[in-house]
Amino acid sequence: MHYVPISQTERRISKLKHKNKQKTMFIIVGALLICLIAMLVLIVLDVNNYVKINSIFQIWQPQNTVAMVQTQRDVITSKHKQIDEELIHLKSIFQEKAYKEATNLKLPLIDKNEYQYFTLSNGLKVLVIQDPEAKIAQAALCVNVGSWTEPDEYPGLAHFLEHMLFQGSKSYPQEGYFQKLVAEGGGSTNAYTRGEETNYYMKINNERVVEALQVFAHFFIDPLLDSSMVDREVNAVNSEYEIAVSGDLWKISHLFQILSNKPIGRFTIGSLKTLQDPMKELVKFHSQYYSANIMSLVVKSNYPDMAKWIREQSDFSQIPNLNLKKKQKLHLPLKKTGLMVKYKTNGDKNQLLLAYQLDSPRSAKKSKTLPMIASLIKSKHKEGLLDYLVKQKMALNVDAGTFLEGNGDFTFFLIEIELIEGVDELKVAETVTGYFNNMLDQFYQEVDKNEINYTPYLEEIWQQYKQLQLSQFNYLDNNHYPTVQQIAHNLNYFDYTDAMSIEFLYEEFQPEIIYNYLTEMLNPSNIIIFHGSPKFNYLKQSSELYRLEYEIITLSKEQIKKLSSAVTTKVVLFDWVKSKSLPLLLPRINTFIPKDFSIKSLCREQTSFIQAPLVFKSKEDCIQHEKEYEAINHYPLMIKRTVETKAWWKLQRQFKVPQIFTGVMFNTPKSINSLKDKLLIQVFNTLVTDNLNQEIQEAIDAGYQFQFTPSIKGVSLELYGWSDNYQSFFEKVLSSINNLKFDSFYQVKQKLLIYYNNIYQDKLFRVAMSEYLNQVVQAQYYTSQLFLEELAVLDMESLQKFHSNYFSNFRVSSFVSGNILRSEVEDLLHTIRKVFHKSSSHTSEEPHVFNIRDFSNKNVVVPLIHKGGDNSDVNGVTINYYQIGHRNKKNFAIMNLIQQFFHNHAFQYLRTERQLGYVALMRFIPIGCIDGAAIIVQGTAQMPYVVNQHIEDFIKQFHNVLLSLADEQLDNIKNGAKSALQEKDKSLYDESAYIWSQIRGNNLQLEEKEIAIAMIDEILQKDIIEFYEKYFIKQQNKLSLQIYGKGLIEQFNQVKDNLLEKEQIIELKTLNEFKCAYTLNNL
Repeated sequence: MHYVPISQTERRISKLKHKNKQKTMFIIVGALLICLIAMLVLIVLDVNNYVKINSIFQIWQPQNTVAMVQTQRDVITSKHKQIDEELIHLKSIFQEKAYKEATNLKLPLIDKNEYQYFTLSNGLKVLVIQDPEAKIAQAALCVNVGSWTEPDEYPGLAHFLEHMLFQGSKSYPQEGYFQKLVAEGGGSTNAYTRGEETNYYMKINNERVVEALQVFAHFFIDPLLDSSMVDREVNAVNSEYEIAVSGDLWKISHLFQILSNKPIGRFTIGSLKTLQDPMKELVKFHSQYYSANIMSLVVKSNYPDMAKWIREQSDFSQIPNLNLKKKQKLHLPLKKTGLMVKYKTNGDKNQLLLAYQLDSPRSAKKSKTLPMIASLIKSKHKEGLLDYLVKQKMALNVDAGTFLEGNGDFTFFLIEIELIEGVDELKVAETVTGYFNNMLDQFYQEVDKNEINYTPYLEEIWQQYKQLQLSQFNYLDNNHYPTVQQIAHNLNYFDYTDAMSIEFLYEEFQPEIIYNYLTEMLNPSNIIIFHGSPKFNYLKQSSELYRLEYEIITLSKEQIKKLSSAVTTKVVLFDWVKSKSLPLLLPRINTFIPKDFSIKSLCREQTSFIQAPLVFKSKEDCIQHEKEYEAINHYPLMIKRTVETKAWWKLQRQFKVPQIFTGVMFNTPKSINSLKDKLLIQVFNTLVTDNLNQEIQEAIDAGYQFQFTPSIKGVSLELYGWSDNYQSFFEKVLSSINNLKFDSFYQVKQKLLIYYNNIYQDKLFRVAMSEYLNQVVQAQYYTSQLFLEELAVLDMESLQKFHSNYFSNFRVSSFVSGNILRSEVEDLLHTIRKVFHKSSSHTSEEPHVFNIRDFSNKNVVVPLIHKGGDNSDVNGVTINYYQIGHRNKKNFAIMNLIQQFFHNHAFQYLRTERQLGYVALMRFIPIGCIDGAAIIVQGTAQMPYVVNQHIEDFIKQFHNVLLSLADEQLDNIKNGAKSALQEKDKSLYDESAYIWSQIRGNNLQLEEKEIAIAMIDEILQKDIIEFYEKYFIKQQNKLSLQIYGKGLIEQFNQVKDNLLEKEQIIELKTLNEFKCAYTLNNL
């Protein structure tokens, strides 16, 4: 995109309401001009044999544009045209004319997929994405009906129906048939239910996708809805409900339901109490609302004739079309605004949430007004809102965004503020209101009932965001690409041409919408102030259903007046408005916005500089050699090796993105193993991150990223961003690290205090995996309580000394990949030496090792009481961990081969059949240098010691499954596993981060996947059985970690009386230990 700053162009006239005659004339003239230009373009293309003008229905689409040309679309610069020639070609996607078809989807510049959009005879909207590189197929079907449509007598019915559709259909009635099919195809399934939609998802090996889609279609044609399965599956819904109400994450959502009228005010999860005898209503709801004309299907695969198969052979056209009409407009849901709502939390955070109720027509989506305002609110620039609140010791962090956006009628704009304890919430709200007022003053000159005159600054800000988003969309990697579920949702709410781009592109500058939103946020009667704290002990209201203690207080006239006093036009509340230094109010041109998107080449004329100069007959021969070299050489090249520096480089252009990844490891000669050293690394990381968020905010806005990762060897720094301006970005980051400012040391201590106090407030199974399991298995793992004690006595002088010592004596390992030449990598290495004044050091390096407990021939039970949650929490988690040992090639191949199959059977047995909990997972996981397997169950149906017994039963049952595997089944499992391993990395970042993790982890097993793929073909059934029997049946190096919610103290005390045979509770310090000098990557 060619960007011209507003100050260099003629300012557009401010009047936004034109007379009808003027509008009509502009439309007519514009239409005629477009038609004339289109005809000229087609004639030119016809002359050059690009397009034959033999049909007025022929549609063409250049691949090197974001979309079919839109009104006022910026032109692609010549630098865009430097993209590899294989990206610049025409796509002729649709051949048949018997169906509704179109090709003008707005797509990223580098998108190589082919798209076919059509509507089946029953009204089902379908988008087929043919991805030639996809090894795993994906599909999503979104039904435009959800919890807000269910009957009042059965709260949670829509969510319950979502669960039930996975239990089979009349055409495929065998229990677990779909799950077995997906398991053998190396896939998985999922779904979610929201107010206005239910979205179903599946993925599977491409070779089984047609079969799986046919079964998937019958979810919506003839679901079984068997009464025996209803009684069983309601327990899974109840378990999900118990998880939701036990933590802090859902409290705000539940408060919105309490404060709103129906349907938004409806309880939507469902529970044993609300879903009693639901069979009749379940069938009625499906038959009444599951209509093809309010559904959309998205399929992504490499199957060549998928669109034809869906149209001509699949059963999707059999989904009934009830011709449901568009729903009536939803009114603003809140019963009342102008409120303060206090609520009790479990964690230690002091959370303030400012909520504004807004109209949200779908037509406003393309203006990106709310995302722009949110970006400006949470900006970390110096002298921004966050900086002001931090300096005034009012807050630690600010975030902003929308809630319940997407229904096309309303949304809530939320500003989340992490308060300092004791701060008056109304004072913070007044500050934010004043901030909105300053926006209004800076964005608009004068307003009357006929017109809105906006300032040049507003348009310049909007244009800058537009350019940033367009650049990022053009080179969108698969990590940020819309998922098939997102696309299916978009097809139900927006024109199909926007299905891929609606979340990204700023397309319509609408200053009147910006003005309307800002004025609604300035209205103190339109605000609800939520304040959550664990110290609110005497609140007047409670909800047994949501397990909430809260109090709703109407803002007084004095409080409303106080908020209103911040809204006085042309009154400057902050000194930085006068200094014109905040981009929000007086925007600068962001110097980090990329302009050069060219892809680097190692060829200069006919000479290649891959390693040493190599002369060819022509530049074309050189480029061909370059491509062949990249195709063969998948691994990085070591370009420097000394005592002080090790450097790897990989020119990676296959992702077609003009971006660079850099990993830098600052290795310390001394292992960081002590509690104080580990804490100092954490404090340093947090402090330098806060500094960088201020100092390079422009770079962050432009899409550059950084991340610090601590380890026993030191600090790993990862940098990622556009190749244009990368050297400047790199140097700024390093300079900030070297010249670290310690001003915010005490704010950082406060942040870490809250972090360690809240470490147990996530979902219990996640805390169990990330904290409790590591505490037991790692011999030198420090608990949050120990960190808190050390943090209390840590002073700034200790951190300053640590920083000085660390960066005066370190060794560097680095890896650079992407759109960068070897000479440029050497410039980056020179920058490291220059910034840190680095010279040779001869300090010897001690071995970096850490210890993992050895559970060989042990059957250990470790019961714990959960440190998070509240006293009514009756959730329990069981993790049965089976230690495998040091990784070898054959074991690695077997683990990759059976993991998805193993997990799906565990899910089917423990969740679907035994109904032990909503969460039932199986994963092979490395801890340090040791591989292991974990089976995880969270639920309320049984105590953890009982779940442990059920897991043991499953271990025996799955053994029988493996013994009875037929050759065809094993072949299917192999194909699914190989497809998963062959799936290409989704982005330059993913590939580079994996290689970097191997380098900094001192592992360097870069060919693991390729070796595993080759070995999978050689693995026999007996090899799998021998592996399984050794580690799960005979030897059983087992740890059963059993975690009890605070409401299960009595049951916790019964653990010793319920041990299985050979199980024991022992002192962990008595176990032997493995010594690790490297870490393994996940499967």
